[in-house]
Amino acid sequence: MPRSRCPSLLVLFGFVGLWVACTRAFAAGADDQSQRDADIRWFLDRAKQATPGMRSAEQKANAYSRIASAQALIGDFGSARRTAAGIEEASFKASAYANIAVYQALIGDFPGAVATTADIMDPSEKPLAYASIAKAQARAGDFSGAMKTATGIEHPSEKAWVCSTIAAAQARARDFAGAMQTALAIDEASAKASAYQEIAEAQAQAGEFAGALATAAGIEDASQKVWAYCCVAEEQAKVWGSPAFKQAIELAKRAAAGIEKGQPKAECYLRIAKAQAQAGDVAASKEAMELARQAAAGVEEVPDKAGVYTEIAEAQAGAGDFAGAMVTVAEIDGAFQKVTVYCSIAEAQAQVGNGTASREAFEVARQSAATVGDASRRALVYADIARAQAKSGDFAGARGTAAGIEEAQKKADAYSWIAQAQARAGQVEEVKAWVWRRSRNLRKWCKPAWGRWRGSWGRRAADPQLTAAGSWRSRGK
Repeated sequence: MPRSRCPSLLVLFGFVGLWVACTRAFAAGADDQSQRDADIRWFLDRAKQATPGMRSAEQKANAYSRIASAQALIGDFGSARRTAAGIEEASFKASAYANIAVYQALIGDFPGAVATTADIMDPSEKPLAYASIAKAQARAGDFSGAMKTATGIEHPSEKAWVCSTIAAAQARARDFAGAMQTALAIDEASAKASAYQEIAEAQAQAGEFAGALATAAGIEDASQKVWAYCCVAEEQAKVWGSPAFKQAIELAKRAAAGIEKGQPKAECYLRIAKAQAQAGDVAASKEAMELARQAAAGVEEVPDKAGVYTEIAEAQAGAGDFAGAMVTVAEIDGAFQKVTVYCSIAEAQAQVGNGTASREAFEVARQSAATVGDASRRALVYADIARAQAKSGDFAGARGTAAGIEEAQKKADAYSWIAQAQARAGQVEEVKAWVWRRSRNLRKWCKPAWGRWRGSWGRRAADPQLTAAGSWRSRGK
């Protein structure tokens, strides 16, 4: 092996062991944490010994940055800061300090995290570190500390979204007055609307429905207003039953009607339909689904339109409206996207015990897959159909679909998924029998192939010139 590559590979192997040890540490829990930390330190020492020999300054800086992050991960913040201080490349040094600060914040050492962040010279990294600290403080309930940390964020948009996160945390802690005060101070409209939405949802979950509706009414963005009203409606339905949530639903429908763009309008009506279906108002849910379909027709971009139709069809299938779902999926341009939705519909039908309709939907999916022009994509969708069939319990149909896949790897994947689904269904003996039959076919194929290969190798071994020409030792000499 060339000498110049050794240090890089040693660092690589050191990091492989390091992350394995980290995984073991989290899996093992607190009982054996000290031993796991010792393992990690051992791998870190090996990595640090190898790093100085790296010739590339960038690779060396990257390695030291990762070492510092790993040291912080196990709580050795003093060593981590010393490692970061020695990094010469500015961006890697900033990244190391930012990671250290985040780990300090995660364990509740907020003063230490703020002090580490102060050492970051990169203007792009420092706001992100402050944002992570402020969010951690908010999650820990230190709202005043979080707001103080947020003042160090110079980027207005990042600061607005951090304040939105703080307001949401305050609302979840039932400090609605403090949450509203934080939200009112947010300058960016989308961040403020997100904060109001979170507050309204938290108020509804606390049973303060009048306050939740008032908060939702203060949201300027119509889409987020619809979302907030639907959250309130769902919580009202849990407490008082379906009649009680109609006020919030009517307010949501009014807000949705005022949206001009097709995609957000369709998504809002879909959200309303899901809320109605969850409350048991099936007829109203179907009406909202139809309004969503009409709005989706106005979406100009083909991928966006396909995405909206997919969501609507899957929601219809989930609500039991399989006929409506099949009509919606027919509107999707592109066989590849259609197949996924047909499979979702078929699986939903199988779950409610409608096996005949499920098999018919899978057959439609197969017909649609046959029209996919690219062979690799066609094999992929056939494999997806086989997996969905197996998941729904149609193992015979799944094997029939898998048998028609032309690409070997995709066919093997499909058969593997079918076997796993059968095993989960308790058909272990059937899986064993099927594997045995397949392995017999494989042995029949391998026997002549093995004979041909052995004969070829025998001729090569008998001819010294052929052996020398094919020897790996002779290459490059």
